[in-house]
Amino acid sequence: MIKEIIHTTIKVLIVALLSSVIAYLLNINDYILVGILGILSVSITKKETIKNSAKRYINVLYALLLGTIFFGFFGFNLLVFIIFIAVFLFTSYLLKIDIGLVPGIVLVNHIYNYGTIDKSFILEEALIITIAVFIAVFVNIIYPSYWEKEAKLKLKEVDNLIKNYLNELSKSFNDKKKKAKEKYSEEINKAINENILFIEHNEKNKLFLNDYRYLAYIYMRKEQINRLNNIYENYLKINVFHQNQIEISKYLSELETDISDQNYAIKQLNKLDDLLNEFKKEELPKTRDEFETRALLFYIVEELNNFLKVKETFHEKFPLFKL
Repeated sequence: MIKEIIHTTIKVLIVALLSSVIAYLLNINDYILVGILGILSVSITKKETIKNSAKRYINVLYALLLGTIFFGFFGFNLLVFIIFIAVFLFTSYLLKIDIGLVPGIVLVNHIYNYGTIDKSFILEEALIITIAVFIAVFVNIIYPSYWEKEAKLKLKEVDNLIKNYLNELSKSFNDKKKKAKEKYSEEINKAINENILFIEHNEKNKLFLNDYRYLAYIYMRKEQINRLNNIYENYLKINVFHQNQIEISKYLSELETDISDQNYAIKQLNKLDDLLNEFKKEELPKTRDEFETRALLFYIVEELNNFLKVKETFHEKFPLFKL
């Protein structure tokens, strides 16, 4: 958050200074206003800046046109100005371009104070908003994105969370005395949701690229965590310890080492398939408790299969993905 504030402040200062200097060099009297309007045109992300700036620009030009028509036909008096503001507000909200209300009214007020319809003066007012908007968009586009490095760190944090989760599950399955339910799954879900919000927010900084691999990656990990939650919930239902739990524990321990941005899913799926085939060779359960335990363990293996399939699907979509 602090980094975002710092970078936004730097961008705002650059836009304000550059807009004011250009306006001054073009002999615009109110060059300070150009810098202020430039500041208003800066949004946190690149996409938001372009979207909002386009709407603001159209809204202000519409205000100048509407104001010129009102003053040209009805004269320069306060009542006309008030009627203009009412019509401008209503139609701007109706057209959903109301983001430029304040700068639009400010520039039309300049025309009102000028007291006459002068083409060069109106063009200067249009130039004020043009410089402000285009400098804001230009600076935001060329300003280097700092977030990608941090996004990769966030994704690696999520990978480590999953490794820790698998480690906890491995220890649990290997314990003949079932542990009480811990709040680990709640903590990991909270952590990944915070990281998802970060990635979602900063994906808006990417322009002209239909590339959402970081977002897809973290959603994939979110789905995997849901699978691990299901595994843990079903593990808690086991009332009688079964020897197959030890094998699953070993598998989870091996799986933990293969959690990364690389595609180890196919290798792990083959291992899991071998494990399931070994389970199928065993004698049928003789008691109800053993039957229920075996059923739960088979379900858990199936969820592990789904856990790996999610990763395999991701790599099919993004074969060159790397953190």
